[in-house]
Amino acid sequence: MHERLSYLFERWLSGETTAAEQEELAALAMEPSNHEDVQQLVDRSWNQTGEEFDIGEDRAREILFEIAGTQRKRNQGLVIRIRRITVAASIVACVAIGGYFVFWHHPINSSGVAMHDVKAPDRNRATITLSNGQKIFLDSAANGVLAKQNNTAIMKSEDGRIAYNADNKLNNAPNVTVALNTLTNPRGSKVIDITLSDGSRIWLNAASSITYPSSFMGDREVTLTGEAYFAVAHDTRHPFRVKVGSEIVEDIGTEFNINAYKDEPAMQTTLVQGAVKITVDKENKMLKPGQQAAVNSNRAIAVSDAVDLDQVTAWKNGYFYFKSSDIQSIMRQVSRWYDVDVQYEGAIPAGHYNGKPPRNIGAAEMLKVVEYSGVKIKIEGKKITVLQ
Repeated sequence: MHERLSYLFERWLSGETTAAEQEELAALAMEPSNHEDVQQLVDRSWNQTGEEFDIGEDRAREILFEIAGTQRKRNQGLVIRIRRITVAASIVACVAIGGYFVFWHHPINSSGVAMHDVKAPDRNRATITLSNGQKIFLDSAANGVLAKQNNTAIMKSEDGRIAYNADNKLNNAPNVTVALNTLTNPRGSKVIDITLSDGSRIWLNAASSITYPSSFMGDREVTLTGEAYFAVAHDTRHPFRVKVGSEIVEDIGTEFNINAYKDEPAMQTTLVQGAVKITVDKENKMLKPGQQAAVNSNRAIAVSDAVDLDQVTAWKNGYFYFKSSDIQSIMRQVSRWYDVDVQYEGAIPAGHYNGKPPRNIGAAEMLKVVEYSGVKIKIEGKKITVLQ
């Protein structure tokens, strides 16, 4: 048994951990080498409660145990939490540390349906298509200079980030033409991070693409499909515009997220900081930080203040965030991230699910979030079937 882990765990049960100790406990519990010790600590604490309800050995090992910052009495709080989770019958498939889910690395399936796990993306498979049609495959490209266009060098760093380093004085010469590049990030590929020639930084999600000039000449404009997070370099003289179909998002030095997948019910632009203007046909709306604009098939702009920014940006920060999410919304994310096809047999489950599983776990483990609620799921190769 890991002595430090055991010590911190006991202090947490008695409500005595400091903020620093809680962070240390979360880090230790998330280490795969410590998962067996965590399981033993949970089992031991369960036995100490004297609780007469029998959750069964499998589920006891997989119990959701939230290490939160609130003060709790030893055992009493644990019993209350376990009862609540058992009654809810929701996410009894993992251990939650500081709001994240730590999954055991062996597939557990309450439905009895065979599941063959699909691994999370372990590399970035994005490509850059240059203006002359040449393709650069980023997973196999060496670090350093990937290509040069006009007076701009395309660089790849050791951590996989892409940057366009431009000599803007030379690029703005009269005889220099605009060279458009397209960064494409397919399904089943890790998030790609790119810095454009003006210093604007963009994170591109799986199943997404963005087209942009190798260097900007005057106003700045890019075209997006899918989802991206923008941290735009401030330049009041040259607005930064993102085109998504016929919609335009114009910013004034800010950070915002655009979710514009074609299979989603609406295009959503969420402002994190700064200011943006959304234009659809002749209508436009200004957003304040924390607001979200949704544009659906009727092409009207609906602005909402009830936005969870952590949920919107979870993909960029390495985890899923399900908050009263329906099964179809979850499976759309699963399809893009794991590069799988999803189908439904019978009625589509009508429930809603909550959870924050990390994006580096396999599909079978991630889907325990819904599977332990009674939804039957089958994974066969690159096909996932929702059976209930």
